[in-house]
Amino acid sequence: MTKNEAFIWASGQYLTDHVTEEMLDDEGDMLYLFVTDHLWEPFEHYSTDSVITLIADLASSVETLVNKG
Repeated sequence: MTKNEAFIWASGQYLTDHVTEEMLDDEGDMLYLFVTDHLWEPFEHYSTDSVITLIADLASSVETLVNKG
């Protein structure tokens, strides 16, 4: 599992839709705007930066777990 694949999967745990590879490769605000617009209700009051950090942390854990075996 690649870092991007893990991030895309993990995004679905915090957002109402998954981010895309294109968003992760974009150097602009595409990811930030998407996350802001697709926050899952329990995370609506979190900052966008906090949610991106949560997604990245979960993605890192999943990537490590999957690639161990």
